[in-house]
Amino acid sequence: MQMTRITMRILRIKNFIKDKGLRIKDLFRYFVDSAVRGSEEPSGSRRDKFVGSDRNQGFTFIELIMVIVIFSIFSGVVTFNFGDFSDSISVQNLAQQIALEIKQAQSDAIMGKDASVFTGTCDTMSCRPSYGVSFNASPSQNKQFIYFQDLNNNNIIDDDNLSANQLVVIPRENYISAVCFDGEDCSSNNSKSVDITFIRPFPNAHFSDSGILNNVKIVVKSPRSDATRTITVTSLGQISVK
Repeated sequence: MQMTRITMRILRIKNFIKDKGLRIKDLFRYFVDSAVRGSEEPSGSRRDKFVGSDRNQGFTFIELIMVIVIFSIFSGVVTFNFGDFSDSISVQNLAQQIALEIKQAQSDAIMGKDASVFTGTCDTMSCRPSYGVSFNASPSQNKQFIYFQDLNNNNIIDDDNLSANQLVVIPRENYISAVCFDGEDCSSNNSKSVDITFIRPFPNAHFSDSGILNNVKIVVKSPRSDATRTITVTSLGQISVK
C-alpha cells in the first residue's frame, strides 16, 4: 500500500515535469550544481520558466535622471524651433495667397468677367474688362491689399468704384515690407506702392508706374522672425514666389 502511494507521487511529479517541458536530467543537474557550488541555477536552464531571468533588468536612479535630462533638452529644442517654423509656413501661405489673387485678376480679365460693367470710353473705344491688385508697403496700409476692377483701363485703382473692390486683410500680423521695381534692392523695408492690372484679351501685366519696364516684386514678412517671401510679377504676366 505504501509503495503504491510512492509510485503515485512519482507519477504525479513525472507528469508535472512533462507538462512544464522539463527533463529529469535537467532537474538532476540543477540539484547537483546547487549542492556542489551553492550557486543559483545556470543561465538558460529550464527553471527560468518558473523564476524568470530578469534579475539584472531595470533602471538605476542616475539612468532615469539622465533620460529625463536628455528628453528635456530635445523638447526645448523642438519647442524653440517650432515658432520659426510656424512663421515661415504662415509667410509662405500669405505669398501663395497674393500670387493666387494676382493670377485670379489675370484670369478674370482674359475671360472678360462682368464685361457689361465696363461701359465707359477708353482711348476712343469701349473699355475692355480689366482687373488688378493694389499693394502699398507704407506702415498704415501694409497689412492689406485690394483686388479691384479697372473700369477706366488706366492701370490704377479707381476710388469711384470702391464698392466693387475686395479688401483682403493679411492675417497673423504679417505685412508687406517692400515693393520693388525692376532690379531694385528689396532687402530693407520701404513705403512704395503699385497697382498691377491685366486687360482683356492679353495676359501681359500693366503697372501703375509707367517707368517700370520688367517686373515688380512684393516682399512679405513676419514681425516675429526673419521669415520672408517675394512675389515677382513680370511685364509678360509671369507670376512666381520665392
